[in-house]
Amino acid sequence: MRAGALRERVTFQAKGARVADGGGGGPQPWEDQFTVWGRLNPTGAREDREAGRLAASADFVLTVRKSADTDSITEGWRAVVDGVPYQIRSKVDTSERGRLWEMIVQRGVAT
Repeated sequence: MRAGALRERVTFQAKGARVADGGGGGPQPWEDQFTVWGRLNPTGAREDREAGRLAASADFVLTVRKSADTDSITEGWRAVVDGVPYQIRSKVDTSERGRLWEMIVQRGVAT
């Protein structure tokens, strides 16, 4: 893949340490890990009923170059492109020479 095909800036985030709220719980904020160039391609969309409401989500394939940073990505992380969070559902090496990661990511789902 040519470098020009990777046009979106993608920031990967992982859950940080839980912030105590004084009642034994609290939020667990997302923390930036690193930013790389990537390509985001839509693959489909769907609507589901959740708690009696219609909820829409969209699936994408996110492609990034392999590196020590991108090797550390797990399905518990999320990717942020143009301020929009995408939940990472899977990560697969599909390139011929082991140079790329392809991830199935979803927009519009709980992260």
